[in-house]
Amino acid sequence: MIYSNKFLNFLLGLLSVIVGIKIMYTKKMSQGNGGMGGGDIFLGNTAYIIGSIFILFGMLALYFNKKYQKDIAVKCPKCKETFNYKDTLNGKCPHCKDVDTIELKEYYDKFPDEKKE
Repeated sequence: MIYSNKFLNFLLGLLSVIVGIKIMYTKKMSQGNGGMGGGDIFLGNTAYIIGSIFILFGMLALYFNKKYQKDIAVKCPKCKETFNYKDTLNGKCPHCKDVDTIELKEYYDKFPDEKKE
C-alpha cells in the first residue's frame, strides 16, 4: 500500500489543530486521566503560545501530507502506464479502474526486467 500513513498523518494534523484550539479556549492542558495522578495544568496566558504551537504543527502536518501526495509517481502493473498519484482514482489505475497502482521504486523492485525499457 502506497500511503499506509496518509490517513494517520492527516489525523495527527487535524487532532493537533483541535488540541491547539482547545488549549487556547480553556487555557488548560490535560496531564492525564487515570492511574497515578492526572488532572489539568492551568496555563494562563501561556495557553495562547502553546495552543499556537499545536495549531502550527497541525497545519504543517496537513500541508506536507497533501504536498507529499502530489509528488508520487505510480505505475499500473496491468497496462504498464505511469501516472502521478493525484491523477489516479484513489490509487487505482484510471484506465484499468480496478487495478491498484504501485509506487515506481516498489514496482521496479518487483519487476526488475522492465527497468531496461
